Amino acid sequence: MTELRVYLPIEDLQPQFAAYLSSPTRARGYPPFAGQNSLIIEVAPALAIHRITDLALKSAPSMEPGILYTERQFGLLELHSDRMEELVAAGEAILAGIGGRRNSSSRRSSITTSSRISPTSTRSSSTAPAMPRSWSRAWRC
Repeated sequence: MTELRVYLPIEDLQPQFAAYLSSPTRARGYPPFAGQNSLIIEVAPALAIHRITDLALKSAPSMEPGILYTERQFGLLELHSDRMEELVAAGEAILAGIGGRRNSSSRRSSITTSSRISPTSTRSSSTAPAMPRSWSRAWRC
């Protein structure tokens, strides 16, 4: 039986988070752009993520997969689209395909941010916590 561990729809990706998702160590598919909508899903067992990818892309073929990661125990999928309706349709197809339903643990929610970080803003070094001296030796290359 497939266990749905994460079901996270994100509306209107902000530039910094879109860049983080599309960095080479995370994204192996199509990179998301700022302003697109995203759906992040994690399941157990790991190989079930391939069936979920199939269900999602058949329900809305114009969506693009950004991250498809299969670990030993868990599988992770990030889908993105310009239209939120496509992500909702894909999410419904996934839930129907794995026999899941919405309850308190897998309730859909939207994440919106009310504040934006300016790329020109700087943080003073006095607000950053001091790193212990032993850590600085461990992180040297």
